[in-house]
Amino acid sequence: MQVANDLTAGQIEQVCTEIEIEMLRRVPALTQVFIDPSRVTMDDRDRLRRNVRLTLDDLEEIDGPEAVERFRGPRSRTVRRVTSTNGGR
Repeated sequence: MQVANDLTAGQIEQVCTEIEIEMLRRVPALTQVFIDPSRVTMDDRDRLRRNVRLTLDDLEEIDGPEAVERFRGPRSRTVRRVTSTNGGR
């Protein structure tokens, strides 16, 4: 997992905790979750955007535009809160 440079340790911890909870909710068989937050470079952001675009294109082709809208739907409360406090990053 990569995080923006301007997030506080507390914000990163909140996001990691919520990711872990969600992963365990979706895959109850998991016994451990390891999350390694690291800094994000502009190259990382560009690569992520390209990969997400390709993934969304594939998702739309397989399951239709409604699937893309569901994917883009509301995220976790913590992610929304951290994103809004950091100017939409």
